Amino acid sequence: MARGDAVVDIITVGDGETEDVTVASGEEWVIKSFGDGAQGSSSRIQLYDGTLVSQVTAGDKTTATGGAMMMIVNNGHYFQLRNSAGSDYTLAYGGYKTKDE
Repeated sequence: MARGDAVVDIITVGDGETEDVTVASGEEWVIKSFGDGAQGSSSRIQLYDGTLVSQVTAGDKTTATGGAMMMIVNNGHYFQLRNSAGSDYTLAYGGYKTKDE
């Protein structure tokens, strides 16, 4: 994958589970949007470094990020998609690659 290429995925996350989205060593991504499968969800997007967790957005606000957000992630600071909706849930993210290894 080259700089400027899209970084996009749709993931099903089980109830009570967290999916780590990691970046290869030496790479950097800019994430511009998140989406979830329904209104009123209890999904969360979290920045994570392997020890510390910081919530970025949650619930209905997840679907409202559009292109207005910008979160930079790398191998040491990546993000998690967390689901506590009561059943499996579809979550998505989109952005682009800014740095090669």
